[in-house]
Amino acid sequence: MTIIVIFLAYFIVLSLLCLRRYGAFEYRSLDLGIFTQSLSSTLKGCFFYNTVEYQWYGVSSHFGVHNQPLLLLILPLYALFPSPKTLLILQAFALASSIPIAFELAREELGERGAFVLTLLYATNSSLLGIGLFEFHPVSLAVPLLLLSALLWRRGRKGAFLFTSMLVLAAKEDAPLGVLSLALYELLNDMPKSKLAGKKWLLGVMGLSLLWLVLSLKLIIPHFRTAGYIYTRLYDGFELDSRKILYFIVANLTFGLFPLMRLRNLPLLALPWAESLLAVRETQTMIGFHYPYMIVPLSFIASVDTLRDRRLKDVLAPLLILSIITSLATYPLTSSPLLQDRYIVHAHLIEKPDDRDVLIWSILKALKKSNCSIYTQPRFYSSLANKLDVYLGVTNVDVLFFDMRTYEGRKFKKRFGKGIANYTLVYSKDGVELYVRRDRVGKCGVKSLPLR
Repeated sequence: MTIIVIFLAYFIVLSLLCLRRYGAFEYRSLDLGIFTQSLSSTLKGCFFYNTVEYQWYGVSSHFGVHNQPLLLLILPLYALFPSPKTLLILQAFALASSIPIAFELAREELGERGAFVLTLLYATNSSLLGIGLFEFHPVSLAVPLLLLSALLWRRGRKGAFLFTSMLVLAAKEDAPLGVLSLALYELLNDMPKSKLAGKKWLLGVMGLSLLWLVLSLKLIIPHFRTAGYIYTRLYDGFELDSRKILYFIVANLTFGLFPLMRLRNLPLLALPWAESLLAVRETQTMIGFHYPYMIVPLSFIASVDTLRDRRLKDVLAPLLILSIITSLATYPLTSSPLLQDRYIVHAHLIEKPDDRDVLIWSILKALKKSNCSIYTQPRFYSSLANKLDVYLGVTNVDVLFFDMRTYEGRKFKKRFGKGIANYTLVYSKDGVELYVRRDRVGKCGVKSLPLR
């Protein structure tokens, strides 16, 4: 019963935090807008089209950037509730649902009391919260699914294990690393006692993972983008610097260092950790992003098995306390813009929407109902992404919309260049500017906006 309360509390609090961020226009990293527009376009006959990836990468489908067929399962829910809020709430629910699954997994190995303590450590993990606060990503659904895969395998439900593993594979083109690692880990753990039939299931999942990885990178993504996979450039160079080492230590400290205390955990964690540590992109080794979506659940599994096999009674309490303190110290949220980037932590700003935000929302609602194409800044992209003709790249649109009190707004207005001379400023208040192309003034269907 207590675990259910924790699950509900986590779901409600995370949902409210995300909705507050959405209301204050804090989703500026584009991904929420990309997935909103991709789902909206699919419902209108364009297969996961979005303007950002079209303009920046030259792809007509999101599948030219990432192979994420799990989006097809999200589509019916989005069709019922076509809003970015749907995706944020779905993500919060998925991450919250991983808590009772983690408890069930731990209870079978550690008993009720040990499982509760370790699940509490998991629920307070700063990386888990970071996945939930950073935009929306289908990989968030892989967090509970990876835990569920391990639970199903250990309960002997091989068919369900296979099905759940396939769902994880559908989350993203790199998800095979997590599924392969889990299957290999269970295979090695079962080596002395498992019969050949049981091993065939694990070997089959490993083979399926490798096949899906190759198909994703060599066939599916290149089909939608002939130039090939964009993110190979993340591994053009490698430097194991002090920041990466610190991130590795801190991330493991949030699990009490338990994943590092058992050599047999290496097959479970080596590939997901290598993917992050070998990348040249700094954000892949920072708390506050979605990248550790495999590391978090697999580290929990490793922690469970470490506590099952190792006698740590003398140091268990201090390690648990240290892990929770580390998570709280690295929580990726803040109320001050000055405290957002903290070396290995990217904290997400939590601000209550103010009167100015209410004003902007009134304009955005009118724009969403209009028949005009729009060029704007990232701050407003997700809010307008239900429309298929909202752009962040310069193009010949009907409407320009900026918040000139933000650096981003001034930058995107400047980026539009001399072409702005062809537009008329029809609305200006508190730094909010709305321009309409001269030949479209009075024809865009923008209503309920007072003239300047």
